[in-house]
Amino acid sequence: MNERTLFWIAGVCSTIGLAAIILLPLVIGLADIKISELTDDDLGKKVSITGDIKFKVQKDSLTIIEINDGTGKIEAVFFERIFLKKEKATIIGVVSKYKGNLQIKASDIR
Repeated sequence: MNERTLFWIAGVCSTIGLAAIILLPLVIGLADIKISELTDDDLGKKVSITGDIKFKVQKDSLTIIEINDGTGKIEAVFFERIFLKKEKATIIGVVSKYKGNLQIKASDIR
């Protein structure tokens, strides 16, 4: 094999690899996790939780939502004002702890 062929093969493999790295998370997505299954072992993990919105508190650029999925409830904190008219939503964010309680530092709501 000559150098030109090797460079071509390396370029094709690199392009396929980069495309897979970019597109795979979009295709796979996050699986919903039940609130009752969350533990301290999940701290720092990105999760998706779907449930009923129980209350909402807004202060300047902070929004706190309580979400209940039927197995438990947890607070989701957005560091921005959000406007939500739904009674049920999916929250995506990172599991954290505040004052001894697990919470979600939310990055998205659907």
